[in-house]
Amino acid sequence: MHPSMTSMVPSRVASTVESLHEGLDVGMPVKEGEVIVRLDPEDYQRQAESAAERLVQIDAEIDRLDSELETSRARLEIANRALELAEQDLVRVRDAQGRGAAVQREIDTAEQQVLTARRGQVTIEELVSTLPIRRRALVAQQDELISARRLAESQVDRCLIKAPFDGVVAAVMVEVGEQVGPGVPIARVFDPSLIELPLRIPASARGRVAVGDRVIINRTVTDEPIHASITRIAPEDDAGSRTMTVFIELDADGGRVVPGLFVHGEVIEAESV
Repeated sequence: MHPSMTSMVPSRVASTVESLHEGLDVGMPVKEGEVIVRLDPEDYQRQAESAAERLVQIDAEIDRLDSELETSRARLEIANRALELAEQDLVRVRDAQGRGAAVQREIDTAEQQVLTARRGQVTIEELVSTLPIRRRALVAQQDELISARRLAESQVDRCLIKAPFDGVVAAVMVEVGEQVGPGVPIARVFDPSLIELPLRIPASARGRVAVGDRVIINRTVTDEPIHASITRIAPEDDAGSRTMTVFIELDADGGRVVPGLFVHGEVIEAESV
């Protein structure tokens, strides 16, 4: 017989066993979600803190870029207006030259002012165009750090090894101070209240037995039989032993049946009743 519900509880992270639940040993009852083993979370806590600190810095850099972009756009409006005025002034000077009221030096000065205004405009336009690119790069870093922080926080949570359901500890595979990695078994827990018996019967019985057929189970420790019924049937036969397997679920009933108990079962076909 074996438990209907059993779980080999693994570690999901690489760490060191920090502590075991007080009294954790074979036969100890546990509740679903109860912490049975604690792994050292320090490395993952540091990773989460580092990511959080870097996120604060990036948030500040993004805010600074947003402010700089707003300021640069305002400066660009001023530069555009300055260029517009310089070009208008150049037109007026050239008109004055045509009337003989301006000399070449004044035209040169006006053209120089236009060039200066245009140079300032181009510089600010370049800045305005590059700031969003820099911001997108920072946002990408921000997203990566958020993911890294969440992963580190989840790893911290995974350092608490919890019982998957109400049951009993069947085995403890680690000791305090032991290094474990992802997938390494920590403990085995099973539900002792429901026991399953895989009963092998001749393959020739396939088609004659069905779910619900009665089963009489005899134990070697007592003459009192247990009455049960088939709950499911394996779809394949064992070619080597020429048997098929039927499964019977039994209530533990205060320890009358336990995992590992060897029994003899007799299936009563419905047609023979």
